[in-house]
Amino acid sequence: MNFNIRMKLISSFVLVSLLFGLSSVFTIHNVEDTKKSYDYIVNTAGELRSLAQSIQTDSAVQISAFRAYMLYGDAKYKTQIYDANSRIDAAVKNGLELAVLEESKKRLKEIGEANQQFKQVTVKVMNSYLSNKKKAAEEGVTIILPVSESITSQADSMAEWMGGTVIPDNVKKAGDQAHAGLIAVIVISTAAALVALALGSLVSWFLTRPLIRLSASVKRVAEGDLTGDKLVIRGRDEIHRLNEAFHEMTVGLKEMIGGIAGSAGQLAASAEQLKVGAQQSGKAAETVASAIQEIAGGAEMTTVRLDQNQNALQEVLGGAKLISAGSESVLQFSRQTFGEAEDGSRYVEDNLNQMRFIHESVQRSNEVIGSLSGRSRQIGGILKVIADLARQTNLLALNAAIEAARAGEHGKGFGVVAGEVRALAEQSQQSAKNIAALIAGIQQDTEASVAIMSEVVAGAQQGLSISELTSEKFSRILSGTENMIPHIEEMAAVVKQITGSIQEVADSASQIAGIAQSHAAGSEEAAASTEEQLASMEEIHASASSLSAMAEEMKRMVDRFKIE
Repeated sequence: MNFNIRMKLISSFVLVSLLFGLSSVFTIHNVEDTKKSYDYIVNTAGELRSLAQSIQTDSAVQISAFRAYMLYGDAKYKTQIYDANSRIDAAVKNGLELAVLEESKKRLKEIGEANQQFKQVTVKVMNSYLSNKKKAAEEGVTIILPVSESITSQADSMAEWMGGTVIPDNVKKAGDQAHAGLIAVIVISTAAALVALALGSLVSWFLTRPLIRLSASVKRVAEGDLTGDKLVIRGRDEIHRLNEAFHEMTVGLKEMIGGIAGSAGQLAASAEQLKVGAQQSGKAAETVASAIQEIAGGAEMTTVRLDQNQNALQEVLGGAKLISAGSESVLQFSRQTFGEAEDGSRYVEDNLNQMRFIHESVQRSNEVIGSLSGRSRQIGGILKVIADLARQTNLLALNAAIEAARAGEHGKGFGVVAGEVRALAEQSQQSAKNIAALIAGIQQDTEASVAIMSEVVAGAQQGLSISELTSEKFSRILSGTENMIPHIEEMAAVVKQITGSIQEVADSASQIAGIAQSHAAGSEEAAASTEEQLASMEEIHASASSLSAMAEEMKRMVDRFKIE
């Protein structure tokens, strides 16, 4: 990879963030789909079923009111018929507005058409009631009763269809969506965790491995060993450039130390010759002059080489400072990367909080469905009371019919009324049984929904556990990045130490060059005046001793480095 360190780290964290973002978006989308399915079950399907049941009740009310009108001719029963008929029309209209399925719309339209037919026929029969009661009663039995039974059977069929087919199908669909979404979230979260772990290990390996090798090379050079081969680091990042600059510095330092070692040897030899010449001050002036000329030539050569070495030291010092600046840049990038890793860790924590919110929402939905189940049981209790009342009414009507039969001709009209009351009581009892059966179906469907929501809660809990595990893995990656920074700081400190050592060597070389130039000038003056040479022989001997000591010191400093 030819990316720099910053781009490698940023790319890996961006990839992990995208994976977790994808997981969050998919989870939210799946929860929305599941919520829509359950909203349809709780609101639309339940409301349609309730409307069908109300149509059944109003159909029974209007046929009962019609029978009462046929018996008594009271106008209040006509009003009850019209009110019940209007309620059925309103229920059909509301159902058509709520219905989504074409089958639901078709059934509601058929109920509405039958209700309109009932109204038309009822108006016609009630109008003819005043002129011919017997004919009106016969038409009521032959025409109106079948239409009323059609409305009741269609409403009963729709309620049974909603409870036995539509609601279970949508419950199963919502459960399948929740299960599929849970599996997808688990797969994506697991993949994101594995990718994050792999990227963390890979990036750590790419960064720490060359840094450890380079740190070992820097430590070896700091200890004076310049014999190592060039360290091979692939790539074009800051570590590669740092390695190249370090190699150039090592080569320059090795050449400089070699030159200084040669110059120190020559300087030591020249100083020794100078000392021998001073000790042989009794020799002829020509011999002294010749020796001084040789010393002057050697000192001049030494001065030239010292100048060359000093220039080389300055170049090496510049390279060392460049490496030190590069080390500081790498340290700065590492600290910046650590900050970005902390931002990534906070993003994972936000994703974990979102999973906790989803888990709480599913639990609240489960509580709402449980509440619906409790209300269904309450309705069942009320229906039981209604059935008991209908049964008692039936018994009272039977007793009344018996008493009317005993009364003979005078109780005949009362017997007819008792028979109608009994018929109404039996019909109410049958309607109560039908409604009780529907409520039992609703309770079964609600219990099934509670079971499915329990599975969804367990799945959400599992997704929450996976998100917490991912957060823990991300924290380990962050810890590994933090542990890498001290190694970089240690390497920067070693580079600064090498730079300081090179500065000391450069300063010593500059001093030696000044001394060599001074001695060269003194040698020329000695060659110009042989007489003065003999007088200053003791001074030359002392200077030679000092020069020899300096040469030994420079040799000792050079011997600190190993170049072969």
